[in-house]
Amino acid sequence: MKTLINIIHALLIAGMGTLNAQVTPNPPTPPATPATTSTTTSGNYRVTVNSSDSDTGQNINISISNNDSEYSVKANFPGESGIKLLDYFMEKMGAKNLTTKGNSSNWVANANGDEVYRISLSEERLTMKIDKEVASNDLVEKFAKMGTDVRTIITGESTEKAEVKRLEREADRLRRDAERMQREASRLEAQARRNLERQERDRGEVEHNMNRAQRDADRVKREAERVYEEAERAGHMSASSGGMDSTVREVLRKGNTFFDEAKAQNTNGWTWPAFQQALIFSLKEDKLVGEDSELVFVRDQSGMYVNGNKLNSAEVSRYTNLFKKHGLSRADYFTFYKLNDHIMVINSNAQILEFFDALKDQGIIDSVKKPVKLEINGDSTVLNGTQLSAAKVKTINKLLNAHNIIPVPGKEIQLMKKGSYKLGYSIGERTHIGTWGMEH
Repeated sequence: MKTLINIIHALLIAGMGTLNAQVTPNPPTPPATPATTSTTTSGNYRVTVNSSDSDTGQNINISISNNDSEYSVKANFPGESGIKLLDYFMEKMGAKNLTTKGNSSNWVANANGDEVYRISLSEERLTMKIDKEVASNDLVEKFAKMGTDVRTIITGESTEKAEVKRLEREADRLRRDAERMQREASRLEAQARRNLERQERDRGEVEHNMNRAQRDADRVKREAERVYEEAERAGHMSASSGGMDSTVREVLRKGNTFFDEAKAQNTNGWTWPAFQQALIFSLKEDKLVGEDSELVFVRDQSGMYVNGNKLNSAEVSRYTNLFKKHGLSRADYFTFYKLNDHIMVINSNAQILEFFDALKDQGIIDSVKKPVKLEINGDSTVLNGTQLSAAKVKTINKLLNAHNIIPVPGKEIQLMKKGSYKLGYSIGERTHIGTWGMEH
């Protein structure tokens, strides 16, 4: 399971698997919040930004177009940005080819009767374009760099940070779509049950209607799985870039995810406290983090990332050894979120159904056909609402480690009806971050 193993709400997996999605992210850069959409085809692209200035409430509109013959930028913005842009263009273009009229400044260059470039700037509007068939490659590259700088000046936000924010919003949207589809699947299944009750006398018709409704429900579930995969991929890119989406932050505000570093001990077979202490100590020692309130550590097949920054090969080797030392080497995908003193841990390759079989073999549960809920907090375990003894906590922690399941505060593992299961963090009945396997 990759990152949103992390950002998935109800991960409707047919059978036993977890979703796998690998994306190599771009590191993030400083803040802001405009909505951005972009499309790219070969070397041609068009980017649009629509937002509003947080201080004035005035609209911001930016359109950047790049094709084989021309590069152009059009923008509307508050007056304060116009002042900054004038200073910027005076620095980059100087007075050469400059004419002014009232509040308008124009840089225009011609060659052999053809217009090479034009920049027209007023208090709240900018147009700039360059003819790529006439201009030199160096000049075209200069205009492309100025276009990127113009966007940053107007929005106060770099392209990379805007993409991280877009991915977070996309993950949230996909999660909502998946929840809606799951509700539709539940509605269709309820309809099938009502058909059974209403048409009990005619069993042939009942069977036909039941099968049809169940097929519809299965179709919606499959579509939900597809959307969850998209949400997982978007969430993975967001986490690797140092992002925390709104659902992750909601979990990290819950009281049961509080982790007291001063009191947590490696007792009763709980190994996480020593690993967290060693990990954070090493990150600080290597100057990869400071005393920040937020930490996002991601490990996947594309590498390791700390708050959106990809580690180099020497650092990856050092932290790989740290995972091995603390018995976490089997988690080829691993995400650790820390917000102040609250934590979340998600990893792949958890053997969930095998874990419940082992619980039955140990006599801790009497059946794998009945619902079971364990709150696996590490230093304690609650089974179906009952606090277990220290001896049983030690046995369960040993079984969790053996089946590649990492216990930490606020984490749950459940065996539900009809062979379904989930591991991770739940918000209400339908929102879940982690692994959720459901029979079709």
